[in-house]
Amino acid sequence: MSTQRFSARRSTALSFGTFWLVGVSASLMAQTGGRPSSDPAAPRPLSWVDVQTVSSVQTPVPSPDGKWALYVLSTPDWKNARRQSDIYLVSTTQGVSSTKRLTFTADKNETNPTWTRDGKFLVFSSD
Repeated sequence: MSTQRFSARRSTALSFGTFWLVGVSASLMAQTGGRPSSDPAAPRPLSWVDVQTVSSVQTPVPSPDGKWALYVLSTPDWKNARRQSDIYLVSTTQGVSSTKRLTFTADKNETNPTWTRDGKFLVFSSD
């Protein structure tokens, strides 16, 4: 793997990690009425249920040219006692505003997106 491709993958992975942490922080701030978690007046610490209710970004996969990334967004489905996952596409240069949902199934989970070597197609797993 070339240094440029490795750098693009590392950068994309760091971006998604930051995106996830920002989302979790915003969710927790909303639950605590805007108070930071270090505030002694916070109602309670983060619980297992809190973590289960947060949508999570999994498997960020940059395209071979580094311009796009695929990722899986997993959201809780409490009614059916499971998590629902779909695949999204985002531009690595334009950011979150360019996000496009690629799969739209309510009863299936799509995971493990992978680009073809030329970056023109993608493949993924589904149940």
